[in-house]
Amino acid sequence: MVSNAITNCVRFKMGEGKTTSFWEDFWVRDRPLKLQFSCLYKLSNKEEGKVSDMGLCLNEIRTWKLH
Repeated sequence: MVSNAITNCVRFKMGEGKTTSFWEDFWVRDRPLKLQFSCLYKLSNKEEGKVSDMGLCLNEIRTWKLH
């Protein structure tokens, strides 16, 4: 399918992630992460968190901390 091929090959930069919602924004396909990974979402104490709240980015490598 063409849309899958495009999705698999496209990358984007979001900067610091201060305005991008980690759980609410659509990252893959047509559902937010909170629905795609509902068990992880329920464990997280950062349900309203932005990408910048979910970890650290050093030398363009992000380390995630979802709780």
